Amino acid sequence: MKSIESFDGTKIAYNYYPGKKECLVFLHGLGCNHTFWNKEIDYFKKKKYSILFLDLRGHGRSDKPQKEYKIDYFVKDLKLILDKEKIKEIILVGHSLGGIIALLFYKKLSRFVKKLILINAIHKISEGSVKGAYAFFVKHNLDTIAFKIAKIFKKKKRIDTKFKKEHSNLDIIHNTKYISNDAVMDAIIDSFVGFDMTDYLDKISVPTLILIGKKDEVFKPEVQEKMCKKIKDCQCILLNVGHTLPLKRADLVSKEIFKFLNQE
Repeated sequence: MKSIESFDGTKIAYNYYPGKKECLVFLHGLGCNHTFWNKEIDYFKKKKYSILFLDLRGHGRSDKPQKEYKIDYFVKDLKLILDKEKIKEIILVGHSLGGIIALLFYKKLSRFVKKLILINAIHKISEGSVKGAYAFFVKHNLDTIAFKIAKIFKKKKRIDTKFKKEHSNLDIIHNTKYISNDAVMDAIIDSFVGFDMTDYLDKISVPTLILIGKKDEVFKPEVQEKMCKKIKDCQCILLNVGHTLPLKRADLVSKEIFKFLNQE
């Protein structure tokens, strides 16, 4: 992967693949990394779109500074990458934490954003939603560890079909070397407490797509639907999945995004 040194010296890992069509920017969620989007990235590369993805600070191959995190830092990181690659217009695709960052990026730098795509994301972070996100992150990592242990002990044997079906995707997201530690996650989560764009939603003027998991364990689907109603040009689609919608149903997510991008 490429990298830039951000405004505070933090290394941010990213990749950019220029294509013949507009640029899709993929922002992953808490505790994940860019590989969360592997299938969507492959899909849109084949469709000749330009693709930019990154590991958010504190995640993946990016630096994980043991210091204060602020939500604005994530916006600054992306802006510096766009400047370096001379990208003037983007379609922002954000999942969960990445969707929240996408909203703030639009608020601060709307001139760059042609369209917004938010997945399992909300516009307001309360103490309750933070606790839900953290609990989900902890369980997610425990499941990942369980899957890795199972692979070690059953390396030459058949892994239980049900277990493999439930946990195989988790190995895509996490490489032990790149997992964020709890202190970093705590700092990131704390930086989002109090985030509230309720009064700004009606000022969003670009076409917006919101994909909602009916079984979302972290952010309530009804809150995501209310968010869509406040945005002028917005459509929301409910899919019968949980909070890891882009991972569990990458096929549906890719098709819905492609349909949205090609609407007249």
